[in-house]
Amino acid sequence: VYVGSASDYSDLGLTGYTTYYYKIWSYEPANNNIYSPTGITASTQTFCSPSSLPFAEGFEWGGTIGCGSIIDVGTLAPNWAAYYGISQAHSGSYSIRIGVSTSVAANDDWYFTNGLNLTAGVTYEVKFWNRHATGSVPAHALEVKWGPVATVAGMTSSPIYYNTNIISNVYNQPTSSSFTPATSGIYYIGFHDFSPLSAASSPYLYLDDIT
Repeated sequence: VYVGSASDYSDLGLTGYTTYYYKIWSYEPANNNIYSPTGITASTQTFCSPSSLPFAEGFEWGGTIGCGSIIDVGTLAPNWAAYYGISQAHSGSYSIRIGVSTSVAANDDWYFTNGLNLTAGVTYEVKFWNRHATGSVPAHALEVKWGPVATVAGMTSSPIYYNTNIISNVYNQPTSSSFTPATSGIYYIGFHDFSPLSAASSPYLYLDDIT
C-alpha cells in the first residue's frame, strides 16, 4: 500500500468494522533496494461508520455485538451479550440476550445501535423482535429510547417502547415505536433492560433483527 521514506502513513478508504493486516519491511534505496529479511506484522480494526438507511442489525458478527455498544450502569452481571443459538435467534444464528439479576440490584443495562444518519422532520419507525427464554416468571422489563449520543444521558427522548411484562417465549415485534428528529444528524437507538431484582431465577431476554 505504500513505498517511501515517511515515518507514518494513513491508509484511507477502508471499510468500517473490518480487521486489516499489515506487514512492514525496511529497505535501502542506496543499496540496490535491498529489503530487510524479516518484516514486522500488525493488525488493526477500523471503527464503525454511521449507518445510512435502510438499517438492519441481526448480530451475525460471529459472537460479538458488532457496531453497537453496551453500558452496564451498575457494573454488575448480567449484561447484554451476543449469543449463538439457532433456536434462540429470530433469524440466522445469533441474537443478543440478557439475564435477570438475582443479587444486589435490579438490571440497568443498555444496548445502543450504531449511529444512524437521520433527517430532520422525517418520522422513523424502529422495529425489533424480542422474546422471553422460558415464558415463566420473572418477566423482563424493556424500554427503547433514542438520542444523539450512545450514553445513558444521551438518550434524551421519552420511551418509544415501554414494557414491564415481557414474558412470552415466542418472538414478538412491537408495532408502535416511531420518532421524528427535529434536526438532521447522527442518532442512536438505546434498548434499556431494567428488569427488577429476582431471587427466583435468571431467564434470558433475547433481542434480534433490529431495523
